[in-house]
Amino acid sequence: MKYLLISLVSLAVASQFVWSLKDSNINDGDCDGTGRIVYKESMNITWAFADYTIETRDICTPADNTVIKCIQIKDLRNDGTNGRAQITEGGPGYECVSIKLKSQFNRGMEFNITVWSNNNTLIV
Repeated sequence: MKYLLISLVSLAVASQFVWSLKDSNINDGDCDGTGRIVYKESMNITWAFADYTIETRDICTPADNTVIKCIQIKDLRNDGTNGRAQITEGGPGYECVSIKLKSQFNRGMEFNITVWSNNNTLIV
């Protein structure tokens, strides 16, 4: 039993180390800085006790026949407590995108999210 507990603790520590090595930023699409910003958010979510913090965002372009050109998600934490960002549906070339953001266990998360459409009129 003692060795099982030590093994589980070692596995948990190793998985947190591997997590911190993964890149948590997303630059998807034609991210050349042109187009219209249709969504912009700076988020800072506090931690959840003995759990992961999970947030989702469903973002759509305005109803003017535009599509998403670029999605940029930047993790603002660089101290090894970074979260994960994942596009789960849609994205560049679509009218909508679904994003899932997940913290490390017992940690919060900080992200900047920016979505551009292919129309050059700024609406933010």
